[in-house]
Amino acid sequence: MGPLQLLNSNHLQSHLTLHLLAQTLSPVPFHSKTFPATIQPSLTPTHTFSSHPPLNVLLVPGGMGTRTEVHNKTLMSFLSSFSTTPNIQILSVCTGSLLLAHAGLLQNRRATTNKLRFSEIMDLTKDCENITWVKQARWVKDGNVVTASGVAAGMDMTMGMLKEWVGEELAFKVAQDIEFEPQWDSERDPFAAIHGLA
Repeated sequence: MGPLQLLNSNHLQSHLTLHLLAQTLSPVPFHSKTFPATIQPSLTPTHTFSSHPPLNVLLVPGGMGTRTEVHNKTLMSFLSSFSTTPNIQILSVCTGSLLLAHAGLLQNRRATTNKLRFSEIMDLTKDCENITWVKQARWVKDGNVVTASGVAAGMDMTMGMLKEWVGEELAFKVAQDIEFEPQWDSERDPFAAIHGLA
């Protein structure tokens, strides 16, 4: 939700068109332990995996649901289809990297993931080929694939990408609107040490 908030900035309306993709057009609940079951928010997709318009960027979220979604053949086939499309930038937040790994999108790449869940994700991807997991990084860019650690790191990654896409001045305006002070250094990751990875 953090990166989506940034991408939905009024400053970007003439630069970006956002689409929310899912398997169906039914609302997708945002599961979180921080919300009681009676007030679970949801997102309503604009397109399905098979009906979306051309994409320049694909942002894959994380969360506990990624553990079961790796077995969702429709989703994994959709993600795998981008392995032969190098002109699309693929971004993931938190444990979204687990989905990218199982879709073959991290093969022969450097990547990172949520530091609290780092060992778990390493174990869940041990059968995925040739991934170099980077323990100490807010986000890692390797070619057209960018992976971020937790939610706040995903916002930092998004700001870093916005700086590339629309320039530093406009990126700063986006951050200022929500009073966000981004971490521009992708390698400054205090959470790696907090969770015993560095």
